Amino acid sequence: MAKIFRNLVPFSEAIALAKKHVRPVSDIEVVNIRESTGRITAEDIFSDIPLPPFTRSEVDGYAIISKDIVNASPDNPVYLHLAGKIEIGDPKTTHPGPGKCMYIATGAVVPAFCDSVVMVEDAIQSGQRISFIRSVSKWENIAHAGEDLRRGALIVRRGSLIDPRTIGVMCATGIEKVRVYRKLKIGIASSGNELIQPGEPISAGRIYESNSTYVETELSGFRNISTKKYGFIPDDMGETDRTLKRMVEENDAIIVSGGTSAGEGDFVYRMMESCEPGIVFHGVAVKPGTPTVFALSGGKPMFGLPGFPVSAMMIFRTIFLPAIEKMSGETPQDRTVEATLGMKILIRIGFTSLIILRLARRENSIIAYPVNGASGSISRLLDAEGFAVVDGNRKFADVGEKVSVHLLTERIPDHVFLGIPDEIVEKFIASMESVPAVIRMEEDSVPDFIHEVKPDFALVSGPESIDPANFRNYSSAAAYDIPYGLYSRDGSGSAKSIIESIYAGKSRLVSISENDSVVSAFRSYLAASGWVSKPFSDLISYLPTREACLSSVSSGEADIFLGKFRKLENHGLKFTHIGEVHQSILLYNETVDMQALERPLQVVKEVIAGLAFS
Repeated sequence: MAKIFRNLVPFSEAIALAKKHVRPVSDIEVVNIRESTGRITAEDIFSDIPLPPFTRSEVDGYAIISKDIVNASPDNPVYLHLAGKIEIGDPKTTHPGPGKCMYIATGAVVPAFCDSVVMVEDAIQSGQRISFIRSVSKWENIAHAGEDLRRGALIVRRGSLIDPRTIGVMCATGIEKVRVYRKLKIGIASSGNELIQPGEPISAGRIYESNSTYVETELSGFRNISTKKYGFIPDDMGETDRTLKRMVEENDAIIVSGGTSAGEGDFVYRMMESCEPGIVFHGVAVKPGTPTVFALSGGKPMFGLPGFPVSAMMIFRTIFLPAIEKMSGETPQDRTVEATLGMKILIRIGFTSLIILRLARRENSIIAYPVNGASGSISRLLDAEGFAVVDGNRKFADVGEKVSVHLLTERIPDHVFLGIPDEIVEKFIASMESVPAVIRMEEDSVPDFIHEVKPDFALVSGPESIDPANFRNYSSAAAYDIPYGLYSRDGSGSAKSIIESIYAGKSRLVSISENDSVVSAFRSYLAASGWVSKPFSDLISYLPTREACLSSVSSGEADIFLGKFRKLENHGLKFTHIGEVHQSILLYNETVDMQALERPLQVVKEVIAGLAFS
């Protein structure tokens, strides 16, 4: 029987519980120093020799007794006899005594009874006679044995991460092998009958699996973690039980996505429940990611991620990754910046919200804008520079509030674009030297938010030509017309016959939004053509996306899609032209340099010509 979430664990408590119930890997192995980068030392490492291992010269010059040239100067040179030569790698020798010197190379062993080295730049050679034009102090240009590192000095403490610096020092002290903690072994799998591998043909009801690959690639950046994928687990209790037991047996920890919710076909959490000591928590007061489960089999942690990709990614990073970092011994890599909210964010009371954010640098601060969408909307992450953890003790976070943003990337754009780019705007953005942060917003909402967001660029659409004067401090960088019309499966008949079929109830019409420019233009077209026998609202249904509209027509659920013409689409439908809607790329006069837009605007002209309706 399905388990309903009755006692949701607070988000912060879930993080603490996951860390509390895991232990760092304690097994030790010996590796060659060349293979030790990023590993964690299992013991204190000491130097067996001093550094430098012998007293050596720090310069190319002449080994002398400093008293011999105490009064040397350019006007009063002191002459010494050249009695020998010492190259790097030569064994230690003895200085010949007062009145004499020996040539010595950088890094060579300083001869016994020598107390200084004069650089070649401060001496002039004439046969076997060397004239010195500068005096030196005792021990000048000499590095004594153990001056850098004494014999027996601690090089690396136990539990430290070995990096190229420590490897360099260990090599210099002659260390060949080092004892490190064994790599943490993690098994990864996804659960669900609907899953297929990328590259396989897709069909209705099937989806390409991404969660396990995401987790695997996230963990690939850790030098002390090795992963093994176990593929897809079908929605079957017996198969789930066998696969998870095998994963636990072969690894230190396992991560499974899907099968963690409260449905009849969710078997992952049930198998975890049957283990000993079993489930630590099942269900977290967080959005997205409520159906999160954490359990133990013996002392081995089992991390259960939600199936929706965004939920899985956010829960992995926030709740489970800190526990995994503790197990592997690696230092957390999370980096945060402070940002100011540029738009209001709605919050569900009683739930911590993980808000995906776009960031942009505005003057001397960073502004954050929410990237809205469902927990299954994976493309939102492409539009994000970070995310914020917001407590659910209020209904919203307001514009101007400060938030701590966990960065997903180091790149933060310098400009903001408001709207959903079409084919023309995509080319415009791609040709800019500094790509802006795109705040995706349906066209009917852009005019309402443009003065709140104050974007550097905005895409505005309408059934009539766009007047920039309606948008204070904005001007039009480019204006163009987009054909709109009716998409159908066969495309037979004129626009008039298609509309007659719609009014007669023989064809089902769909579009995206009753408030967008296409619907407004089509209403005007119908009124001008005398189609007033039936209210327009009785003739049309609305779907949330263009792709949903096109798919409904292709599948036969609908017959006609009212939408903009897009030349590059490949959906097999026929387009019947009705008219044009008008679009304008607006720019904010106070922040945008028109000279920097010369090339992007030229690209817009070229793209408009290439995408012309025909």
